[in-house]
Amino acid sequence: AVVSTQSTGREHFWYFAISNCEASGGMEFTIDLHMYNYGDNVWTKEFSYDEQGLEALYLFWFLVYLIGGSIHGYGIWVFVRARSYHTLVRLLSTTIGTQFVSVLCLFIHYAVYATNGMGVPGLHVLGNLLDIFGQVVFILLLVLIGSGWAISKSTLNNRKQILIITGFLFASYLALFIWEMAGFDSASTLYIYDSPPGIIVIIIRVLAMGWFINTLRVTISEENHPTKRRFYMY
Repeated sequence: AVVSTQSTGREHFWYFAISNCEASGGMEFTIDLHMYNYGDNVWTKEFSYDEQGLEALYLFWFLVYLIGGSIHGYGIWVFVRARSYHTLVRLLSTTIGTQFVSVLCLFIHYAVYATNGMGVPGLHVLGNLLDIFGQVVFILLLVLIGSGWAISKSTLNNRKQILIITGFLFASYLALFIWEMAGFDSASTLYIYDSPPGIIVIIIRVLAMGWFINTLRVTISEENHPTKRRFYMY
């Protein structure tokens, strides 16, 4: 049976109840319930109001990473031929590659989701995990550049601090992901970063940003080479 509902002035959740007034000992039945938005628009039919546009968003970023990743891949080939593929560039390559695979997984998930309302849960989990890993590696890359490693100095005096903060940031992201997958109520309208793990992640990122800015300030003050100073400042 197909049940149509009249559109309302606001978005909200729908609930269904089934009863049998003639039953005396309860009911046993199997039901397959599939809810979708009115119309045949593939961009909105299977998506709730707060998720509409995700398929187009990941399609856009997939194309961006495909083009940008191809250009970066050519740069890697040049560096490898010249035997100058530095660790900082490797970290950047890891970030770009990880984010590209993450966006690809999420795009495939939402493309399938647009057809059946279920998607590919495994790719959804993998895409989010790769996104977390890529973000943490990129933050590590920024901190290393701000510290002047391999640009102004060949050694790191605060290596232990960098590893501890990076590990703590990754653990916080992982806790947020696990909380979202296992303990987050899909019917809740609470934004993920309003949750306790989300707030912790935001605080850590703000602290990491402050640490990066302070480290960059110290590196600039100690750098005497004009070209390197301009690199740090711009």
